Amino acid sequence: MAKKVKQEVALVEPEAPVDIPTGALEITDDIEQDLVKYEGAGTSTKAEDNLIPIVNLLQDLSPQVKDRNPEYVEGAKPGDFYIKGLNLLIPGEDGFKFQPCAFRTAVNEWVPRDDGGGFVASYEEMPEDAVQTVNDKGKKITKSPRGTDYIDTRYHSGFLEYQDIRIPAVLSFSSTGHTVSRGWMVLLNNTIVEVKGIRRKAPSWFKKYKIKSKIKQKKNQEWFMCDIVPAEFVQSRDQREEGKTLYEAFEVGDKTIDHSTAESTKDEDAPF
Repeated sequence: MAKKVKQEVALVEPEAPVDIPTGALEITDDIEQDLVKYEGAGTSTKAEDNLIPIVNLLQDLSPQVKDRNPEYVEGAKPGDFYIKGLNLLIPGEDGFKFQPCAFRTAVNEWVPRDDGGGFVASYEEMPEDAVQTVNDKGKKITKSPRGTDYIDTRYHSGFLEYQDIRIPAVLSFSSTGHTVSRGWMVLLNNTIVEVKGIRRKAPSWFKKYKIKSKIKQKKNQEWFMCDIVPAEFVQSRDQREEGKTLYEAFEVGDKTIDHSTAESTKDEDAPF
């Protein structure tokens, strides 16, 4: 029987874009004393309180690009990147830098968009009740007896950098996006650093990548996919430490993916 990983966690989305503070705190004697005495006070280390949002690559059917939809985001267009909850919109042609830190795969269960959409659960492997079928466009899909969709998904978690923002985020790849994710993994597996004459494969968080969107066409269909190219090695020791810490947090379960920030799509939308 497939192991269920996580149930949906509902979050309240802010009505306006979040102002993410980036300025440094001036350390005075009293601040230093409070930091030592009350470090972490008022916060939670539970996994359910430490969710990492998913970066959505908007498609033609995404509600954020439809001006009459309640989820419409002003200025959003297909090919842009969007993080729900933070209400952060990034133009696809600008893109962002990403420092990958952790990787995992899962089978996610979704309510079809035509039935209202929504995340149901995540599994480590395909559930035993999965049934292969064909949709009205002749494409093979996997369904549950409840009519929900099972979708194989690949997750790359790390730090997103855009303008003066640096935040933990997750890139999810399903359907045709698997090809993009596997291509990225080739780049990761071939990042070699020579140390004292010995060639070693670097941890994923040793390098940043530039991610933009590009259009993909097949027959009479077109959709947007990620275009991922190496940017630079991470020279900052602090950022490498952050990357290692995020990797370890995912490994022990202190951090988890916030599926409520994912865009529910039909498989033929070819989401990434």
